[in-house]
Amino acid sequence: VSASKKFDNLNVAHMEDVDGWFDINWQNPGLWFLMGMLVLLYLPYIILIRRDFSDVKSMAQNKHVYFKDDMDDIGTFQCMILPPFRVAFGFINCSPVFVTCPPPCCRKRKQKPPRRHFMPAHEEAWRRHDQQTHESVI
Repeated sequence: VSASKKFDNLNVAHMEDVDGWFDINWQNPGLWFLMGMLVLLYLPYIILIRRDFSDVKSMAQNKHVYFKDDMDDIGTFQCMILPPFRVAFGFINCSPVFVTCPPPCCRKRKQKPPRRHFMPAHEEAWRRHDQQTHESVI
């Protein structure tokens, strides 16, 4: 049979009966077996997800995790895009996602303060000693 004649015997009248598309035979044991297998497959996940909700804190109680006042550098801050969470009683763990604003490529470079020439500690101690002895003489 050629490809052009493959659908010549197609009866479109079957497609027009929309009411028959969703008729479910609830007496069919194969349907009940399929539904039972799906419940057994998903039951552990449903139980573990329900147990997982018991240790979730509200955002008002957990602000220190979401909003941190630690600033690494003046003019930059970290923003948490996605908080850490777990699914199915810890079977799947997701780490938090942080973004540093502004990104390193957009920050202004710090200007270095002018260098001061400090005396070494022993020279400064001798200078103070000389100054005290000079004041005691006067």
